[in-house]
Amino acid sequence: MVGAKLLDIAPTLLAAFDIAPSPEMQGRILAEAFEAPLTRPLERVSLSWPSQAEPEFPSAGLDDTQIERMWNLARSRVDGRNFSAALETVEKLHRARPDNLHFLHGRFEGQLALRKIAEARETLEILLDRIWGTPQAGLLQARLEYAARRFDVSLRHLESIATDGKLVPRVNLQIGFNLIKLNQSARAREYYGRELKIQPESAEAHAGLAYCCLRAGEFDQAIDHSLTSVSLNYELHYAHFLLGLAQARTGQTDRALISFKLVATLLPDFAPVHRCLSILYGHDPARKDLARQHRELAHQARSRGWGF
Repeated sequence: MVGAKLLDIAPTLLAAFDIAPSPEMQGRILAEAFEAPLTRPLERVSLSWPSQAEPEFPSAGLDDTQIERMWNLARSRVDGRNFSAALETVEKLHRARPDNLHFLHGRFEGQLALRKIAEARETLEILLDRIWGTPQAGLLQARLEYAARRFDVSLRHLESIATDGKLVPRVNLQIGFNLIKLNQSARAREYYGRELKIQPESAEAHAGLAYCCLRAGEFDQAIDHSLTSVSLNYELHYAHFLLGLAQARTGQTDRALISFKLVATLLPDFAPVHRCLSILYGHDPARKDLARQHRELAHQARSRGWGF
């Protein structure tokens, strides 16, 4: 299976035996290995997993070796998408080294990932005292306002960076995201193109262009940009989703089903893809049960935004 990792094997084997993986276990269940969606609840079984507890560190007087170990632990937890545990570790690092910008920035990123907007705003105020006047300051302010869904405010921060003559990676990309949220996909298209001039291998910029092409009815171009995006970052779920939408609009139903099923494995809690699967399966009388299962999954899903 394309995109599978060694860490995915153990959770998948457990799911095959109706056993829920431990919350601390890294990797995902490879749902594409099963003929039908995993709609049944998996049994929680008490197994003797190797301890994943955070190493004991003193509350004060951390030496450089302990600091480095804790920082590596925090980053590994981010890679495993355990943002809550990562933030807890970074908080300890920040208390031990309050002047360290890396730890302060890590605290901000963790709070954003957990949608702790008020706390992230407080952390950013401390950060801005140290980095005011730099392009990074404007970019972080814009990201905070984007997370707070104040897209027009976020856009103003980004445009102030974009007009000062500096080519800063991701600024044009973030402008495009805000313009999409403001229903200005034609303008967003221009900024995604600018981002590709700075970062030609930006998977997110190609995905943004795919969205803009979809809105413009340019489905073949949307497919091209989506395919480029997933070739650059296979786990970018919304690029696969856009690919499926474009394939469905061009009558490539079987290929659209493959794209949508892949999105459902990468992000099982993504409601839009389950809605699309229920519609496509609903056209086939032999797949009515699958259509019903995906309607139920769409109703249960917590992630209801379409991607960006």
